[in-house]
Amino acid sequence: MAIAKVRIAPIEYWCAFQKQELQSLGIQPEQVCGREVQIETAPIYEDSHCHGKMWAVVQDSTNRIRATLNKAPDEIKSYLCEHQLEMD
Repeated sequence: MAIAKVRIAPIEYWCAFQKQELQSLGIQPEQVCGREVQIETAPIYEDSHCHGKMWAVVQDSTNRIRATLNKAPDEIKSYLCEHQLEMD
């Protein structure tokens, strides 16, 4: 499994569904945007809301984000939409 380091994109690039999900959790964009995360390099599925590719976030990156946000594991997902990532 190949791993890539990417950054979480500015909120302006996010699809509407993911923006709403972030807001519903009470998370401010500046708490996550710009953070470096590691993802698996093969997308896992296509999102039914925005039709973007979903990427699995490596467990260590997910755990760091959860700890920073003080959120339980079931509150923070372990995948991100392509619209949430700064990718080349």
